[in-house]
Amino acid sequence: MVLPDGRCYWTVVDEDYVKVEVADHFLFDLRFGRDRAESTSRVYASELARFLGWCRGPGQGSLEDAARHLSRFVLSLRTTPTTRPGAGQGRPPGSGRVNHVLAVVREFFKHAAANGAVDGEVLAALYEVADDRFLPAELRPEGEACATGPGLGTGYGRLARGPQRRRPSKSGRRCSRRQVAGGTGFCSSCFGFAA
Repeated sequence: MVLPDGRCYWTVVDEDYVKVEVADHFLFDLRFGRDRAESTSRVYASELARFLGWCRGPGQGSLEDAARHLSRFVLSLRTTPTTRPGAGQGRPPGSGRVNHVLAVVREFFKHAAANGAVDGEVLAALYEVADDRFLPAELRPEGEACATGPGLGTGYGRLARGPQRRRPSKSGRRCSRRQVAGGTGFCSSCFGFAA
């Protein structure tokens, strides 16, 4: 999409070349509200088009239903060979690509829920509810509290549901929970330094 001042962003259209409004709103805000590059909106539009195309398949129902059955989409991603030209053509995408598609889908749903395009409760299908009451205050989101008292609460977004694999650092070591939660410093493996 080219705006009157010459700036551009990518969007998603349906089979009749009509903008998919909920996707367009997300991609417009991504490009101009978050000041992301045009190429970022292109990649996000491509990933989102893949998801929305799957949503229109037989028996998928609404966007909320698709979010609740995201594991079916993941299976589709993992078993459908890549059709676009390139090194991976003819093979299913790797776990890194699948995780990127899922990250885009989650961001899309957060934006759609914040703007009332989907029911906000759909986020529970995309994120595990995490208990943060044992985290130090500086690691909890600002202003987060629940009815049981300040600092005792749960929140969305701590753990995304779906396939994710940890990649070991170059040194082969990982930070312990204590090192991460301590907040006083970072372990050397976070940056690939030898201890």
